[in-house]
Order: sequence, then C-alpha cells, then structure tokens
Amino acid sequence: KGGTSVGQGRWFNSDESCWRSIPQWGLMNLPGTTAQLRNPTIPTLNLSLQKSFEIWDNLKMEMRLDAYNALNSVLFGGPDTNPGDGPAVYSANSGWSGFGTVGPQQQNFPRQLEVSGKVFF
Repeated sequence: KGGTSVGQGRWFNSDESCWRSIPQWGLMNLPGTTAQLRNPTIPTLNLSLQKSFEIWDNLKMEMRLDAYNALNSVLFGGPDTNPGDGPAVYSANSGWSGFGTVGPQQQNFPRQLEVSGKVFF
C-alpha cells in the first residue's frame, strides 16, 4: 500500500507505516505540519487581439479580444501537510483527503475572455 501514486491524489509518499495514533492527552513526536514542501506554480499566458477599421470617412471602429489565462492552465493548491489529518482516503463525492493529498479546488482563475468595441468619430 504506500503512496507514490501522484495520479491518485497523493503529492508525496505518505506510507501508512509512519502513522501513529496519539491518545487524547499523549505527547506528539511528529510536528503538526511541515514547511518543507513548496506549492506548485504555473505560468499563465494572457493574450490580446486588436483590430481597427474604418466604417466611413470620419467614423472608425476598434474591436478588441482579451484572453486571461488563455491556455486554461489549472493550478491546484499544495498538499495537506498536517499528519494529524490521517492517511489518504478517497471519497466518490469529495475526492482525496488526508495527509499528503491535493484537493480538487482550483487556486487560480479559469480562462476568461473579454470582448470590447470602441467607436471613434
């Protein structure tokens, strides 16, 4: 059982052999969280297209399309670094949860398109 399967919601090895049940008033020999992991980052690509054209002699129009996160790159949050959350568990309704798992919530904005027009006279 071990957990190096990143594709199944686990970010790092959270083998169940490292789990220790701590009684309610017992001493904890593991830190509550770890800061040794960095959250992932991804570059986002913003694009803009602009076209100006003449309608009549003194009447011009400008059309513009802006695409924010044009490639629709998804950035998930970092892994759960709290050993007290228990081993990784999969639920059909909510996905993976527990120590070492990455949730399904997107941390950045999805692709956004903006269309605008301007008339010059």
